[in-house]
Amino acid sequence: MRVELQDSFLNKLEKIVEFIARDKPIAARRFKNDLIDELRKVGDFPFRCKPSIYFGDSSIRDMVFKGYTVVYKVYEQQEVLVVFGLIKQESGLDE
Repeated sequence: MRVELQDSFLNKLEKIVEFIARDKPIAARRFKNDLIDELRKVGDFPFRCKPSIYFGDSSIRDMVFKGYTVVYKVYEQQEVLVVFGLIKQESGLDE
C-alpha cells in the first residue's frame, strides 16, 4: 500500500525535528528516518495499528512511535494510507 504524507503531518514533524536538533542533531535525524521507515512498514499491514481514539472511524488508525501518536487513514479501494496527524503523548498523569 502506498504511504502518502500530508502537509499537516510534515509540518508537525519538522517542528519536532527542529526541537530535538537544538540539543541533539544526530538524534533528530535518526528520529525522522526511523519514523518514516516505520510508516513504510505500516503500509504493508495498515490495519495492524489500533483504531484511533480521536475518531469514530475504523479506517483511521493510531500508530504509537517513541512517545508520539501518528494518525493515518486507510483507503482500501485506492490502496493508499494517508498520514495526517502527529500528536505528542502526555508524559504523565495529573495528580
